[in-house]
Amino acid sequence: MPKMKRFAFLAALVLLSAPLAARAQNAVRGVDFVHPLQFSEAEQDAALARIASAGVRVIRFGMYQPDLDKNIAFIARAHAHNIAVDLILHGLYPPDAPQRPYRAKEFPNMWAGPLISSLSPELSRPYFQQLLDKLDADGIILAALEFENEINMAGDNPDFSLPGQGRVLGLNDLMIPKDKRSQKAIYNISRSWPH
Repeated sequence: MPKMKRFAFLAALVLLSAPLAARAQNAVRGVDFVHPLQFSEAEQDAALARIASAGVRVIRFGMYQPDLDKNIAFIARAHAHNIAVDLILHGLYPPDAPQRPYRAKEFPNMWAGPLISSLSPELSRPYFQQLLDKLDADGIILAALEFENEINMAGDNPDFSLPGQGRVLGLNDLMIPKDKRSQKAIYNISRSWPH
């Protein structure tokens, strides 16, 4: 490539990549903070300080109802470090909810658990409302709220059969699910949120 063409190519590359670099500087950085309650409050604070100093502005973690107050305290500590929370909120299930057993040999990365379609709106709604009321009282706004964890994957959603079959879902499949289990899951989830 002649020298002039090479120079023009490099100049164009620099000019075109400058806006991308500027946008990358403004990108929100986030990390998963797995099982924060396994750490003491002092360890949580130290980790949050390190995360904040690295420029991370959002953390993602999951919580369960029995540890409601401890998790709210952790969210408040993150908030004090100017770190927003993407909260994975797990619903409540009746004691007799159908379960998928853990099959370590055949499917080592597919977790056991209740079918999401068996979620109890009657049990979950008061819990969700209590959580949101407490966050509101503390002036904490979540960055995001995820229901369950990665429900689009067989590993985290026991409603998927094992072994599963892949299929591409279109918008109509999500808006008007054709199978009974998906319809029930969407119905139960929609009835679980406080109105």
